Amino acid sequence: MIPALTRAGFLVARQGNSSFGEAFQDFGALIKVFAYNFILAIVPVGLILTGYFLMNDHILIVTGSIIYIIVALFGWAGPYAILSGRAGIIDAIGQSFSLTGQSFGMVLLAFLSVIGLMILGTLPCGLGLLVVIPMIYVFLPLLYLGFIG
Repeated sequence: MIPALTRAGFLVARQGNSSFGEAFQDFGALIKVFAYNFILAIVPVGLILTGYFLMNDHILIVTGSIIYIIVALFGWAGPYAILSGRAGIIDAIGQSFSLTGQSFGMVLLAFLSVIGLMILGTLPCGLGLLVVIPMIYVFLPLLYLGFIG
């Protein structure tokens, strides 16, 4: 479901609108986005789960969480590089890390804004998340398109 939401947000950012069918239309691209997200998450999530199952080994849980945050911060643009056809799965990792490294301050500010919006969305009993989450799925591809021109 996440790859389809990512594709829908990307289509809205590029075209101004999208339909449910369009989000699921290119199944190959959805599989690539899923594989990209899986590759980036396997090590940190593995560390977190291993720490949890080893009687709450807090060092592994904290280490995995820190790695997950760093990977999410630097790997956010990869799915959009895949969806735009600019990169394959492995190339998208390098492109995303490079893009974030070049514009780290702007990306960090954008992610802090997203965190602020998520907090504001949870205040009215979580109902604000019904607006904030779709906004984020459109905001991130707009940020990517703004960076690549």
